[in-house]
Amino acid sequence: MKFNNILKEEKEGKTVTLTNMDRKLLNILQKKKVDPKVPLAVIKFLTMTLAIDDLELVTRLTKLYHFNWQPGMFECDEVREVDCELTDFSEMKKGRIDAEEGYDAPIEALSLALDVDPFFIKETWSGQLNLGGNTYLPEYNVIYPYLLSPNRLKEEDYLIARGWDQAYDAGYTRVREDWDENGLEWFSESFVEPYTEVSYTWIENEAERRAHDDAANAGDEEDMREEIGVSSDYNSYMDDMGFVKEDIVKTLTQIQESEFKIDEIEKEKILLEKEIETLGGDIEYDDENPNYTEFSEEIERLQTKLNQMEGWFEETKTIVELLYQDHSNLQLDIKEIKETLSKYEGEKLLDDYFIWKTEEWTDTIEREPLDYLSNYLDMSLGDAISEGYIELDVDALIEGAIESDGISHFLATEDGHEEMEEFDGTDYYFYRIS
Repeated sequence: MKFNNILKEEKEGKTVTLTNMDRKLLNILQKKKVDPKVPLAVIKFLTMTLAIDDLELVTRLTKLYHFNWQPGMFECDEVREVDCELTDFSEMKKGRIDAEEGYDAPIEALSLALDVDPFFIKETWSGQLNLGGNTYLPEYNVIYPYLLSPNRLKEEDYLIARGWDQAYDAGYTRVREDWDENGLEWFSESFVEPYTEVSYTWIENEAERRAHDDAANAGDEEDMREEIGVSSDYNSYMDDMGFVKEDIVKTLTQIQESEFKIDEIEKEKILLEKEIETLGGDIEYDDENPNYTEFSEEIERLQTKLNQMEGWFEETKTIVELLYQDHSNLQLDIKEIKETLSKYEGEKLLDDYFIWKTEEWTDTIEREPLDYLSNYLDMSLGDAISEGYIELDVDALIEGAIESDGISHFLATEDGHEEMEEFDGTDYYFYRIS
């Protein structure tokens, strides 16, 4: 049964006719100086002291006493009645039973939502509503005028938001304050992680630091080549160097043999030229020699042989020249191979090793930054954020927390529930806090 339907209304529903019982009980409240401005005190007196268990009567008397008590009634109990214009409720015929100006819309809405007479709902704090800034919802106290158990009345407190935007701003403010007070301790690392971004500057510095340490502690050059994956290339070039050196030895041998052959041909040429010259002299100075024809044939034979030797000589010279060119080309190959091998040795190898290790550490850190922080630096996510290694989007984190858990999780501190009631075209949201 709704409490605002309990009482019969007269005229505009603001006054009722008092019964003898009403006046009697109101006089008792007045005589006992129960504070009329504190409905809870009136209810407790009626239910606990007077043992009234009629919910309708308790409600009626509480409202009548609250709206009709007048200043001076308590004082009249202590002086002669002739000196008081108003002593008690004995002569009162009608009494006001509700607020003439009505109730604020939030109270009316909460009254509908909780099925409680709006008289028993009171604003205890007006809140702080800053558009676009911190938002603190007004607080309302609700009294239920009936006993839950002996000597205990039910009383609750609520936050009320006018519309969803106001509720969201209040929730955002609450989460932000919790974050400012507790930081990451208030969240789990798994929840915070999606709202973080690793500082690339830190990644670069950390990867280089790791690479310097690795380079300083690296083994021999063969180990470094093996680690960065260039051993195969290096060994291939070393094999090429061996093959070229073998070719150089072969070429030099061929050159030596060819030059020896040239020397032999030159010697034989000289002998042939002398022999031809001798025979030619004999013919010239002894024309009467009967062997002239024989000498002529011999000279011709020797000349033919000399011509042949000349051909071999030129041919061998050409071969030697080509062999020297081959040797020169092989020397260039050796130089090129040495230049290539130098990239896999010494300072150049150390530089490449440092670059490779830097890239490897960069990839390791970027792929699983939290694992790296935990396993290599023994740091928590909070420590990393404090040190500036990881940047946190706090606004996105707060919005994510609200989206994940709901506004009621943060505002309804008593039960985590949200109630909504539409009143006069506006949606009101209620959050119980005690």
